[in-house]
Amino acid sequence: MRLLTLEEALDWSAVDYLEAYRRHVNPGLHRIYRSLGMNELDVVRAQGTKLHLRGGRVITDFTSAGGILNLGHNHPRIVAAERRCLDNQVVDALKIAPHRLQAALAENLARLLPGPLGTAFFAVSGAEANEAAMKLCERAQPGRTRFITTEGGYHGKTHGALSVTRSEDFGDGFLVGLPADAVTTVPYGNAGAVETALMAGDGEVIAMILEPVQGQGLLVPPAGYVADVVRICHDHGALVIADEVKVGLGRLGSLFGFQRDGAVPDVVTISKALGGGRRAMAAMVTSEELFVRAYGVGRKAALHSTTFGGLGASCAIAIEALNVIVDDRLSERAAELGAFVREQLDELAARHGSIVRGIRGVGLFQGIHFDFTPVSSALRKRKKLAGLKGSLDSLCMVAIVRALVDDHDIVAGFSSSDPDILQVLPPLVVTRDELAAFVDAIDVILTRGLRKVVADFAVKNLKELM
Repeated sequence: MRLLTLEEALDWSAVDYLEAYRRHVNPGLHRIYRSLGMNELDVVRAQGTKLHLRGGRVITDFTSAGGILNLGHNHPRIVAAERRCLDNQVVDALKIAPHRLQAALAENLARLLPGPLGTAFFAVSGAEANEAAMKLCERAQPGRTRFITTEGGYHGKTHGALSVTRSEDFGDGFLVGLPADAVTTVPYGNAGAVETALMAGDGEVIAMILEPVQGQGLLVPPAGYVADVVRICHDHGALVIADEVKVGLGRLGSLFGFQRDGAVPDVVTISKALGGGRRAMAAMVTSEELFVRAYGVGRKAALHSTTFGGLGASCAIAIEALNVIVDDRLSERAAELGAFVREQLDELAARHGSIVRGIRGVGLFQGIHFDFTPVSSALRKRKKLAGLKGSLDSLCMVAIVRALVDDHDIVAGFSSSDPDILQVLPPLVVTRDELAAFVDAIDVILTRGLRKVVADFAVKNLKELM
């Protein structure tokens, strides 16, 4: 049997690799990408905010691959760090002794995080980091049996993480890891509801897990919310896990989201941007006291482990990623550029008040909240569009995303759980001109008339949508 070589794979035609993706990877995603116009993007190179296509077309990336690309695509210092590891044959998998690069990365995280958060466990995804956090809290809180999570919260798609995920229907059809009665769900942003749940739990609550800003619906809690949650949980003997997987490492204008409140949680989970856009990397960081309480210093010390967590080159790249964020003051940059684009987005919302409900977000994580009701109502009356699969709100958002790609060379994304919010999630190396161009593109689309944009898209893609 002859296999494809790497050279052949890199040179594979778009027609051939897309068909292979459809047959061998995920036919449903293939169909979704096609409707969004993404199958036409034959990306051959990426740098910073730019995707370079075969044929010379250049696309500006406003998705950051869901938060992975805080440093943009192929940041020169990240590429150099990876190349240095390869050139020097740095040991990657070392399971028989302590790895100096794991120690160095943990040291850097300890220096960046507030005390006493200084003991790190390394994994390869945010879900895995959250699983590790939940297991640590369970071990450290014997006799307690419940977690608190929030409405709209997203913490991953593995069984344990799904148990505390309340975004969309990601748990449908699965036997999630924790029994339903082991998880209490409270409204996000309501510290009083947390206290009520803790009082009802009567000493049973192990920990609460929450995002400082919700990554799916882009909900920003009231000022002081995270600090209030930490105080209330501690008053009742419960721990707090801050899920910084999507919003951490500078995205919100502070290095970590919980720092906006001056709070100090018991456990922090970090991923996505930690890998510098080149590696799958995640960390769970807690205090030495809590880690030892959970796992001791003897034979239980490795009770929770993972095969590929903390590989040498991954740690090296994470070390360099943290240094880039600090050296280039990317947190401050996100705050400054976030204020700039927020002002422009607020003006956009004022100009298009009939279709834009408002703007939400912090730093360089903003969202345009649309009101698709007038457009959806009009489309429902069109006989040609009867029998459309999916919601009309999703159709409206897909039409906007497609117009951005086709007419303005910009890719942007949205969450299927909140299809009326277009996420503004550029790399933190984005420029003012690129941000202004994005807002101008949305302005052009809405000025053209969203009803016409959506109707034209629907008719053109009728076969795909039915």
